[in-house]
Amino acid sequence: MSYSQLVVFRDGIAECDEEYRNSHGTVTVIWDALLQKYEHLVCPDKPFMSPPTCGILGGWEKLWSVHAEGKLPLRPWEEMALQWSYDNALVHACDAHHLARALERFEDAHVVTARRVCHLSAIAKRMRELSDDEAVTAFGIHATSVCENPWFDHDSETGESAPYSTKSGTRHHFITVVS
Repeated sequence: MSYSQLVVFRDGIAECDEEYRNSHGTVTVIWDALLQKYEHLVCPDKPFMSPPTCGILGGWEKLWSVHAEGKLPLRPWEEMALQWSYDNALVHACDAHHLARALERFEDAHVVTARRVCHLSAIAKRMRELSDDEAVTAFGIHATSVCENPWFDHDSETGESAPYSTKSGTRHHFITVVS
């Protein structure tokens, strides 16, 4: 079964932390919930009462596009959760408590039936536990084990993986925190 991992940056260097079994319980929870809530904006031509759009069928890409255009009336905690779900997104450790609260609020508001796996509150709890460590500088997510971990760079010559560094790397970005 696929899994997601919380990635902790200590002194700017990526380390894998907790694993959350069934990767559908992390970022896809966010995408599915927002797609369902804002489907009228994401898919305005969808016939009324037709089956809901599924992320697997391209709804997620439409959601991301509409978000990039600034057309989703997201609440601040929805905005933070969605921003953090994107590739190469990090939150500064000093702001992790804001994201933790946003993830918990998101889960409470949008999710989750007993039939849907959701790890957002567990991730929030772990961020709080680690954010007091002065060496921790940021948090990211490896959304699914089905793909290579974006926070580790593979050296094709040596076959080794090296952790990403926020000090020397340029592909990461920090989310905008709204308190």
